[in-house]
Amino acid sequence: MRELKRGFTLIELLIVAAIIGVIYSIAAATMKTGAIEQSAVWSLENLDVALRGLKGGYLKLICEGDRCENCRVVDENGEEIASVPALFEEIPRTFYFDESGYLDNLKFPSDRCFEMEKFENGAIGDTLTEHRGKFYRYYSFARAAETFASLDDAKDSFDPRVWIPQYGNEFFNEND
Repeated sequence: MRELKRGFTLIELLIVAAIIGVIYSIAAATMKTGAIEQSAVWSLENLDVALRGLKGGYLKLICEGDRCENCRVVDENGEEIASVPALFEEIPRTFYFDESGYLDNLKFPSDRCFEMEKFENGAIGDTLTEHRGKFYRYYSFARAAETFASLDDAKDSFDPRVWIPQYGNEFFNEND
């Protein structure tokens, strides 16, 4: 008499597939979170580096809450891709340098106290953030953030003469 080999039933196969799916989804979420946390050490001194270090095109760091303590990173669709440890214990003041070189307050939507964008090309907004008596200057491209002890020192770091033409003979014909 020949013995029949017994295989798995359909229900057994479905249960195994479901268990593998659950394990995979947990592992994938853990790896994604771990990769985000490993790629970025979040602090005000290296906020720009941490944001630029995240993979993806356009990203936005958003902070909200009564003391600006809840921060997260969202993608271009507004979907959260990372939770960020609290960066602030109180609402910071954030400034930008306008095209004339003047320092002006940066306004955020009413539900937010801080934002920083990373664009597809890796640039971020050229801003100055005051928090707990220190001033953190973030540059658009390839220059590390700087920390200043006073607003005057931070203002001195911005030299509009670099990108605003000076009126001189090199720009105008003397006969004009």
